[in-house]
Amino acid sequence: MAIKDKTVTLDREIEVSGKSYFSYIDGNATQNTIKILRVVNGNQVTLDRAPEGLVEYGVWSLATQQVRSKRYKAMAIVENEDGTYTITGLQHEPQKEAIVDNGAHFEPVATTRYQAAQITHLDIGVGFDGKVNVVADITAGDGALTYEIKIIKAGKLYRLDKGLTSPNISLDGLPDGEYQLVIYAKNARGQVVSEKIANLCD
Repeated sequence: MAIKDKTVTLDREIEVSGKSYFSYIDGNATQNTIKILRVVNGNQVTLDRAPEGLVEYGVWSLATQQVRSKRYKAMAIVENEDGTYTITGLQHEPQKEAIVDNGAHFEPVATTRYQAAQITHLDIGVGFDGKVNVVADITAGDGALTYEIKIIKAGKLYRLDKGLTSPNISLDGLPDGEYQLVIYAKNARGQVVSEKIANLCD
């Protein structure tokens, strides 16, 4: 390749039509693009301005109406017997880069219509007989539930009731002190589908 003012003699013949551009990498590793005014003898290119920084063995590319520059990742480069090269590349897709830059958004999709009942509120009160009554509000849901009720005092298990058909309970004769009440709702497989915790004093 030879460079003289605005004219560049390339190492191969090119064909251009319409708006065409000559691109090259300068000594600062910066890509420069210049409009092609005309091509003489197939390889003598007259540019719109002098290609500053272009050297004799520099890297150049061509963008025409038929050939447009695109970004590829070279996967394999093989030298052929005639001195040419076969390059296998993977095209860079700008939209994928935008997904990385802007983040991908995933909307949760319901995979089942099954909805287990939930314990939404515990109402705790003391009756005229001195018993502590616990009444739970339960939402509508699919499947039968059983309940497990734990009463914890001073960090230790004080009482445990399993396999109850109702979360409502009356507590009588509790020694004075602070308690933590935990109610678990379980499905037919024994899986906990809801739980509620409350503190009570006696």
